[in-house]
Amino acid sequence: MQRQQAQNQDFTQPEVGVEAKPSLKDVLSDLS
Repeated sequence: MQRQQAQNQDFTQPEVGVEAKPSLKDVLSDLS
């Protein structure tokens, strides 16, 4: 269980970062 939690945390951070990048691109696309 602890191992899964640690993996979840590790995956959550990169996922948020990856999601934030496309989000910025989408915002820029909307602006342009």
